[in-house]
Amino acid sequence: MELSTLEIYKKLHNFKPIYNPDYLLRLKNKTEYLLDKFGFDILVNHTGMEKSLYSKHNPLLWEIGHALFFIEKHALRHILMDYTFPINIIITNDIYDSFELSVHERYKADLVDIDELIVYKQYIFNKLDIIIKTMDNINVSMNYMISFVLLHIHMHLESFLFTNQLVYHQLPSIYNSKLFLKSEIIIENIMVQINGGHFTQGYTENVKSIGFDNEKPSFNKIIHKFWVSKYKISFYDFMTFIKNGAYDNETHWSPNGLRWKKNKNNDFPLYWNKTTENSFTINYFDQLIPIECLYNYPVINVSWYEAEAFANWKKCRLLYEDEWEYMAKKSPINYEDLNIDYRNQYIVEYNEKYTNEDNINELMGSNYEWCQEPIYPYDGFVIDPLYREMSYPFFGFKRGCRGASWCTAKELAYPSYRNAQYPDCANQYIGFRIAL
Repeated sequence: MELSTLEIYKKLHNFKPIYNPDYLLRLKNKTEYLLDKFGFDILVNHTGMEKSLYSKHNPLLWEIGHALFFIEKHALRHILMDYTFPINIIITNDIYDSFELSVHERYKADLVDIDELIVYKQYIFNKLDIIIKTMDNINVSMNYMISFVLLHIHMHLESFLFTNQLVYHQLPSIYNSKLFLKSEIIIENIMVQINGGHFTQGYTENVKSIGFDNEKPSFNKIIHKFWVSKYKISFYDFMTFIKNGAYDNETHWSPNGLRWKKNKNNDFPLYWNKTTENSFTINYFDQLIPIECLYNYPVINVSWYEAEAFANWKKCRLLYEDEWEYMAKKSPINYEDLNIDYRNQYIVEYNEKYTNEDNINELMGSNYEWCQEPIYPYDGFVIDPLYREMSYPFFGFKRGCRGASWCTAKELAYPSYRNAQYPDCANQYIGFRIAL
């Protein structure tokens, strides 16, 4: 049940702002710019209603409208006195709330056209601009609302990119074509022992982000010794899994995974194209990359079921969420060098500069990592007062994904951040490690 504006303000009165108005303004400008480049630029030559043959996804036209409506619903109407909500009588909860309209129905809904959506976008961001610039003392509740809705847009920016790759194959105009060279030496993955210990799991106030409800409250956690692969599983590793016939060996798959595998439209992982008996190309927006050029890159666009099958083949498992967070908090991370925040326009080749003091490579950046267990709330979980559906509808269904991808905003790249996706999800930039 939605809370009233007064109830939201009361529940947020103890919030300690992370971002000052100057930072919020920069974040707002960056968000609007990337929304244009990753979203609206695609609509110049497309309707935004095109579908994929391989995977379900939101119609782009609807998703952009939803992201903008989210700002109006969860910030503007609570901040501005006498705000008329909704400002556009067509852009309403009935259509643009993701819990009111199913993915299938979004393709049949009466959506606003592109021109009207552009006008709506300008209105929404102009209002945000005025609020941030003219309210010298933005109170803590307003700060939380603005921070939350902008970071929510960045979650959708990542979605716009993988939907673009899935459907439109159009490299965003802010990026240049990449040159992928054949790997002369294949980097061998090894297992590294991580000593046990204790740490504080979950969001803590020293994190430079607002934190979300599924990260709270923090608590003390004991971790026992375990082994984990130094590198994320690579394209070469996964190709070996396929070439050895293990991908088609039903004994490696769980019953649900096997049902998913038999029902999907492609015989290999998403974006893999078989060219000869022993070779593949990988789709990257409008390019086909010979897989030999990606041998030392982390494999991505694999479902949790595929990751699980690979781990079973290796007689291992995936990392648990607490193990991943323990490692991420155990060794210092140089965030300035990470492949995050829309840098490098893709995953990057293994590089020892990303290896930490425990000899673990690139815990943060390039791609998320599937975790073994479903995502559940921490003891003492309190639902977010602003966006009630942030987490609770997905507990027990989605699998945890930790880390950050190349197109994750830096504000979301921190150790306690908990992403989660359904186990059949393959269109997002997710890979995995194996553990014992």
